[in-house]
Amino acid sequence: MIKKILRRLFCTIALLFSGIIFALCGYYLVEIEPHRSEITSLSQSLNQAPHHNPQVDPLLSVIYPTQSIYASASRDLFFHFHQGQRISQGKYHLHHALWQLWLTVLYNQSEINSIWLAEAYFGSDNGNPVYGLEHASQVRFSAQVSTLNCSQLVELLAMLHAPSLYKAKPELFKKRVEKLEMKGCSEQKVKQE
Repeated sequence: MIKKILRRLFCTIALLFSGIIFALCGYYLVEIEPHRSEITSLSQSLNQAPHHNPQVDPLLSVIYPTQSIYASASRDLFFHFHQGQRISQGKYHLHHALWQLWLTVLYNQSEINSIWLAEAYFGSDNGNPVYGLEHASQVRFSAQVSTLNCSQLVELLAMLHAPSLYKAKPELFKKRVEKLEMKGCSEQKVKQE
């Protein structure tokens, strides 16, 4: 009797586990794979020669926790690929979690940094939205990301936290930049020495 119950329990668990794996693979094929080439090109965008600035990844690791970067990248990509679609809150959270899972599996930290920074919202300039680190660098400093110094990079990366709030409250933004600059740029100097 106990063997029969244990066998049924094991079969149920195996069936459930197989169903979850099948559902995750199916989700990948339907939701992620059609966009994979675009996501991969985003993952390389900031590391290509004219845009490369070796300070970006170390500064991001100091300023933002890894999981928040994966969460932000998955949110931004989901919205990018599902623009204009109405979706319930529950479905959104499920999609967001699945996108985050697949991004974690498919891309390393440097690649996910590049994906996030290529799609991230940096506020607006004269009413026009500013998306992507390179565009933000052109708007804020009239320079490519590759030419920015540590302080300028910190200023751009600090904006990601709350661009609209910082535009409305510049003194709050200045304090955040100073705090992050002390933390991020001082670590950069220590590593260089």
